[in-house]
Amino acid sequence: MPLHSAASPSESSLISKLQSSDSPDIHALVSDYLHPLSDLKPTKKSNPDQTLIRSLAKCFLSFLNASLSILPKWFLEVSKSNNVVSLLELLRVYKICLDCLDVVASQLGSKPFFVEFQRLRLIHCLESCGLFDEAQLEGLGVLEKLPPAKRKGKLLPEIDKGSGEGKELCSLVVDIVVSLLRCAAAGLAKEDAHFRKVLQLVEEVNPWLRSVYACLLLLPLIYVFCFSLFVCVCVPG
Repeated sequence: MPLHSAASPSESSLISKLQSSDSPDIHALVSDYLHPLSDLKPTKKSNPDQTLIRSLAKCFLSFLNASLSILPKWFLEVSKSNNVVSLLELLRVYKICLDCLDVVASQLGSKPFFVEFQRLRLIHCLESCGLFDEAQLEGLGVLEKLPPAKRKGKLLPEIDKGSGEGKELCSLVVDIVVSLLRCAAAGLAKEDAHFRKVLQLVEEVNPWLRSVYACLLLLPLIYVFCFSLFVCVCVPG
């Protein structure tokens, strides 16, 4: 199967269109370009062949990295124009790029949780644009998939103190919870089911906060967390 159809635009052409931030049907173009990756999402029953994944990573990683460096800037710029159609089009492009990056995650030689930190960047963009429901769904989705496995009824995994990825995971978890708190304070009714999940996260995040406190470089996250918690719980919505 060929990687691209004859009508597919080149990588450089697509990057130029993304940089312009005002290209009609950009999602359709990107979706067509990335379809060899988007067709390979792993399922519970099977995972894609790693030889094929390595080959596809060589073809598409440069495009994905370039796109994910461009999209946050233009996403925020388009939101200022109040062009809802263009904003939603860019959001769809942003999501398909992240989903495809997830497919080739095994081939990334970068820091732990690279894909999840890229999704955190999207959460911050959604939050900045006032798309609080979207930001919350994305944040809860990232937390749901984080290792290790969670106990029944819990939203956060247990801390693995022996893991060499502890600092990155602590930063990721606390940063997402902080964003969810801000979204709850800004855009959700206090009786909303999502709001109750946020309150549950406040209880579950305590061990993570202690680990963050142990990493002095992450201390600012605690202050942001405390302020966001105050706004969420104490300021009338």
